[in-house]
Amino acid sequence: MKITFITEGVSGGTDTNTNIGNTDLTQTDAERIFTIADDGTLLFKNSEAVEVISLANSGARFRIGTAADRYTMPNAKADAQYKALVSQDASGTMGFQQQTIQGGAAFVILSGSVGTFNGTNFLFFKKNGGAGLEGSSLAIGAANMTNLEMQIWDGNRVPSAFRFVGIRDAGAADGCSLSIFHGTPNASGTSVTFTEGADLATGLLSTDTANFQTASGTIAASDYSGMAAGDFYLFGLQNINQSMTTMKVWLTIYFSDVVKY
Repeated sequence: MKITFITEGVSGGTDTNTNIGNTDLTQTDAERIFTIADDGTLLFKNSEAVEVISLANSGARFRIGTAADRYTMPNAKADAQYKALVSQDASGTMGFQQQTIQGGAAFVILSGSVGTFNGTNFLFFKKNGGAGLEGSSLAIGAANMTNLEMQIWDGNRVPSAFRFVGIRDAGAADGCSLSIFHGTPNASGTSVTFTEGADLATGLLSTDTANFQTASGTIAASDYSGMAAGDFYLFGLQNINQSMTTMKVWLTIYFSDVVKY
């Protein structure tokens, strides 16, 4: 552990530039070194002898506060952009950690059904549940969109987690995938061609059973990276391959406020 101190020798045999306690020191060389002993600690205290800062040779530690309540700063910079300095344990060890968005209290509940979910078709949730909108095209007209559980993206409150429950007739099936779909309202038309984001989950309802099947997971910004403020967006399912019959599905999406730096 090394600390730079400022000193200067004065000609004539009298050196008055060596005690920071009674005079300001002036540095003449690029660096002055103070080396702490192997098991030593350098303490800085206030006028009431209360410890303010300590520099420990062991672990090259820089600590702030009294012995009972001090916290220890990291001795290296963060290894990535946007990592924040946070307390890592109850003993006062500080460190850099990436901030993450957790599943929030805000949520939306969706449900829907379809008699036969065909081929590689899409299924979207309608308002108040009931029969969903099922079809092969992602070009949806305004008349159909008014019936869908759809939102307009503002970029500030983001989807961060989901829980899924579904049921269908038993039989072989590859299941379906869950995605976010988004599209921009176009002033020159009355329909929107939606883009499918990355799969949030795949293989939903793939088990050969007529019982309930469940899934849950997190939603990352990369799952809807192409979405822009002002876009319509909604959640939907895509059949992977084989048709499924008598499907009923429930979906809850949890939202969090976006973390910005």
